[in-house]
Amino acid sequence: MKSLQELWDNMQLLQARVQSNQTTIAAVNARVASVEGHLSALSSQQKTVLPMIADLARALGATVSNAWQLQTVAASSEAAAYSSLAYSASGQASISYSEASARALMFAQYDGVLWVTQTVDSATACACSGNSLAFTRSGRPAIAYYNSSGKDLKYTEYTGTSWSNCSVDCSGDVGQVAALAFSPAGGPAISYLDASNELLKYAAFNGAAWVTQTVDAVETLGFYATLAFSPARRQPGIAYFYLKDVAADLKYAYSDGSAWVTQTVDSAGNVGMHASLAFTSAGYPAIAYYDTSNERLKYAEYNGSSWSLQVVDETDACGRYCSLAFTPSGRPAISYYSSTNGDLRFAQFNGSTWDCQVVDSAGDVGLYTSLAFGPTGKAGISYFDNSNDVIKFAEAGAILIGP
Repeated sequence: MKSLQELWDNMQLLQARVQSNQTTIAAVNARVASVEGHLSALSSQQKTVLPMIADLARALGATVSNAWQLQTVAASSEAAAYSSLAYSASGQASISYSEASARALMFAQYDGVLWVTQTVDSATACACSGNSLAFTRSGRPAIAYYNSSGKDLKYTEYTGTSWSNCSVDCSGDVGQVAALAFSPAGGPAISYLDASNELLKYAAFNGAAWVTQTVDAVETLGFYATLAFSPARRQPGIAYFYLKDVAADLKYAYSDGSAWVTQTVDSAGNVGMHASLAFTSAGYPAIAYYDTSNERLKYAEYNGSSWSLQVVDETDACGRYCSLAFTPSGRPAISYYSSTNGDLRFAQFNGSTWDCQVVDSAGDVGLYTSLAFGPTGKAGISYFDNSNDVIKFAEAGAILIGP
């Protein structure tokens, strides 16, 4: 039988070992936290590392292209032509599209294995022709769209359990070619067409109600417009096809805080259809658009004092349904359709010229494209497969560098 002293000594020894183990565990946890921090930093840097490697390879004269992975998002019984692509903050590809048979607005999100779809609005005869998807500051999907039944502009936002729909403008036949963007303050804003009065309009939510403004007077035929916010001026800008009387021009409008200021960007022939707007890393507007007179894809960029114009691709008849976005390294990239071959194409500026690539050529594919870059820097494109009546999604799976 042990004495009280021996029991006390053993207890002290055990307590010392426990303290030593706790110190070791604390050190291990600190090390794990440090490793996780490094991994997190690497993950956030990954989106710029690969594009930088690609840009360096191009500068050294190598040929750089993307290996594309193609998926069907919605089958023929579910899909219609129009779609809009955006990535969630966690990197999930998300697409809004109009459903043909039920004439409803749909939302699809990729969970890493499958595309999970849900009905957003199933109002009678809701064709939802033209819809625009973006994510709120809190990370919830939101969609602006045209309701052909009521001929009004609608906005819907996911609450976490359901979609909350509202009418933004119902003053006549309004809401076609809706384009949604969120202001730097986080409020939704929409550019759209007022077909009843032949006007380009803009609506912004002020926290209590939607306030609408007239941007410019246009004719309805062939009208296209796209909206984005200037990171430098923190004001909305709209690129659009100006069709009025004998003019068929590409125009750009921006708000100076009190009024809309308009500029003619390109007036050489019939130009400006399918205009797509984005801002450069320097904060200047850039526009991809279709040159109808010459059946080619063009690109315009503002340098602070004037617009510079470039021909991106004039192989065959190409450039319709173009969508512009900037790579994580700041290079412009465009998805677009070749009507001669019925192909989906992708072009990226390499610093001196445009590298053009066929993404999908299986049938008549590539209409109504929507381009976006995910958090890891991969390009994604949603588009319509006209041969099979399906919405498809293409994602750049790898960068291929050749001689």
